[in-house]
Amino acid sequence: MREIIDMNDVRLTFVAVLFLYIAPLANAQDETATLRSLAKPFFSVGVGIGVGITESQEDWKLLTTQFEYVTPENCMKVAAIQRQAGQFNFESADRFIDFASQHDLNVVGHCLVWAKDDRTPEWFFKDGDELASPELVLSRMKTHIENVVGRYKGRIAMWDVVNEALGDGSEEYLRDSGWSRATGEEFIVKAFQYADAADPDALLIYNDYRCDTPGKRRKLVRLARMLKSRNAPVDAIGLQGHYELDSIPYEGLEEMFEAMRDLGFKIVVSELDIDVVKRGRWWADGGKHRHELSRFNPYKDGCPDEVLQRQADQYARLFELFIKYQDVVHRVSFWNLHDGKSWLNYFPWKRVNHPLLFDRERTPKPAFDALVRVLSDASNPRKLGRDRTARPGDGAARRRSDSQGPTGQRPPVSWVNSDLPDEAGLVHKVLASKQLAHDVGYVVWTPTDFDTSGDTKYPVIYFLHGMGGNETSDARGFSGLIRRSISKGELPPVICVFPNGGRSGYRDTVEKMIVDELIPLIDKNYPTDASARSRVVAGFSMGGAGAVRLSMLHPNLFCGAASWGGGMWRDAEEILIALEKGTAKLKHNSFSTLLINGDRDRPNAFDSLAAKLRSLEIPHEVIVLDDTPHNLGLYYQRSGSAMSRFLSRQLRLKTKLSESQNSVD
Repeated sequence: MREIIDMNDVRLTFVAVLFLYIAPLANAQDETATLRSLAKPFFSVGVGIGVGITESQEDWKLLTTQFEYVTPENCMKVAAIQRQAGQFNFESADRFIDFASQHDLNVVGHCLVWAKDDRTPEWFFKDGDELASPELVLSRMKTHIENVVGRYKGRIAMWDVVNEALGDGSEEYLRDSGWSRATGEEFIVKAFQYADAADPDALLIYNDYRCDTPGKRRKLVRLARMLKSRNAPVDAIGLQGHYELDSIPYEGLEEMFEAMRDLGFKIVVSELDIDVVKRGRWWADGGKHRHELSRFNPYKDGCPDEVLQRQADQYARLFELFIKYQDVVHRVSFWNLHDGKSWLNYFPWKRVNHPLLFDRERTPKPAFDALVRVLSDASNPRKLGRDRTARPGDGAARRRSDSQGPTGQRPPVSWVNSDLPDEAGLVHKVLASKQLAHDVGYVVWTPTDFDTSGDTKYPVIYFLHGMGGNETSDARGFSGLIRRSISKGELPPVICVFPNGGRSGYRDTVEKMIVDELIPLIDKNYPTDASARSRVVAGFSMGGAGAVRLSMLHPNLFCGAASWGGGMWRDAEEILIALEKGTAKLKHNSFSTLLINGDRDRPNAFDSLAAKLRSLEIPHEVIVLDDTPHNLGLYYQRSGSAMSRFLSRQLRLKTKLSESQNSVD
């Protein structure tokens, strides 16, 4: 991380540079204006297209310059490939896959099981004139998956394994279908197991719609928990994202992202568009408006500028949200290439629609320009803060670079990662953890002129990485902040420890590994004060939440906890109860906490904790940063000094208390 410099000078320079950078981005022919390049630090971008793309040469340039992933709209669905039992037709699918390979595009297979009776050939559920047994239904599904996934093994990066299995009715958990009637939830579990066996390297997705509404979200969380409890090999949850202008459920989306982050699943936004000729009334009031709507075609001669600008603003707000949750959002795919190709021109009635980023002439619309601005604004400040080269643990930009299969696969957590950045004082170590039953990596940073004689006792700061990171992810940035604070005399010399927490939320066996194994090991092998009054825990995102959680559940271990971009979710009640029970111990250790969130990064995430801390008269500080999304580089830049002050206050105070206690003893 670079030194903090005068931001007034930076803003003048930055505005000039940003103007020069963004001006050419308005031109779609400029290579720097591609969505795939601008989004790369955050997530991949893709598009759903029909097999007709293989003949539409006029669309090839737009497709290949703007998008990285392609999803076939229809040619890989069950009815297209195996309409009759045992008769596989791969002609269209083969053409699609060959086209993608020739144009260096990654493929999302769509879809292996569509849990709707009108989208699945009836023979799947029949045995002569009788209903097929559950065993026969599952056997047929297995045969289909083995044939399709096996044929394209190594050529498809991701699969939508099961599509739309959740019911829409308030009392309906699973959609009533031949699949659910025959097997209940079992067909979903088995579909993922069969797909994983056929291609272990592909990233596997459950895909559904309207899961940003409360009722459907509860069902999806229930399904996700079931799949997790059954160890089904599900990597990501697909949210389709077919929205209507002025009716986008931003809060519901955020709650969905939080829930999936908490459960350890990635998110793909799989079928994004914003309908400007809104279709919701088609199904309202028993369908009585359909005759009227079937003649409703308000924008057949072009979409008004005011409507296009509203659409642009709403696309921009969506992408700000996706960037905020870049540690969760893995891919964003639009549902077709330009307005002329959209399904919303004929569903649920025929009209001229304008739902995408490019018009019928393939010209960028205001929505495209808005996304260019959002992505550029989110990317450029990082260059003023710290190096954000994509690597494991660096937000959603990471693409699991340690994997061996196609781009997009999700291997198991890598628990030992010894590729350290070149920074003085950093050492990688390995703990043979009994709690985890395997080795786990951690990094230790020691300051310049580190005294190994044992005469000097050092405080220790434990820094916890975010979701998807590892022990090396934040070692360079955070130790750099600490090194500068020490050199300025703002902080006493300290030791920093960076454990690998996987995707655990720092709960369960990882929590026990840190508390019962790592902390005692550090105190044994390094000249530490080995007391709570000289030990602080901090972190970012999942790590910030973990820092707060560990400090409250183990009040005898730390004198302070600091969170960047964290929050309280599933275990909020557990934390508040533990806080109340541990108040005496926390006060004995002069405990304090620092809670920093951006105004665009769950600014109210710790409200309940702050209220409880106030009621218990436990010192704490809450900071909300202006115009700040979920971006560690911006947290360093805008609140690194606040973090340093907090650490200095806690550790200098505790050092004095320890010295005073020692003199009394």
